[in-house]
Amino acid sequence: MSWRDWVADAERTVEVLEPLRGEATLAALQVDAASTLGSIARETGGILVDEGWLRLLGGGSERLPSLAEWAGLLDEPLVEPVDRGLCVAADAVGGFFVLLAQTNRVHSFLPDTLEWQDTGLGYSEFVHWTLSGDLDAFYGELRGRDRPALAADEALSIHEAPGTTRPIVELWALYPGGKLRELLEAKGRD
Repeated sequence: MSWRDWVADAERTVEVLEPLRGEATLAALQVDAASTLGSIARETGGILVDEGWLRLLGGGSERLPSLAEWAGLLDEPLVEPVDRGLCVAADAVGGFFVLLAQTNRVHSFLPDTLEWQDTGLGYSEFVHWTLSGDLDAFYGELRGRDRPALAADEALSIHEAPGTTRPIVELWALYPGGKLRELLEAKGRD
């Protein structure tokens, strides 16, 4: 099954955004267009899951940056790039998901723990999980938080006054940068 089949079968709301830079993103990533990552990069501007709770990055849209833009593969990076990794998703509470080349798995960063965790999922498995997995169990109390209406490129900043929102690029700079360097250094020692 492909990501399109998973979207069609999803019980959650799913919005597939039109890509603005799909071909350029695919070329910059240098992945096979038939792979899940390549297909999402080329054919979507991103995918908003569960009323925007999760935002899978794709080929960029008016509402989300592309995978390549986030990584600085097309222009100046929007954020500090991930060494041998790619930020593939963000969520509504300032969490991030990075595909690391060192493990070939997606690692999550949640703002309540301020730690990176290996999801144990490859990219295709991660996409499937976002559409049909148990988000309530994964997020716990974070899912129960009241959240205002958010743009696709904004998230709730849970360490500030209730209801404070910020652009996801600002939250990336605030939280995971140093913690990601620690994780990569630890993986390099393994």
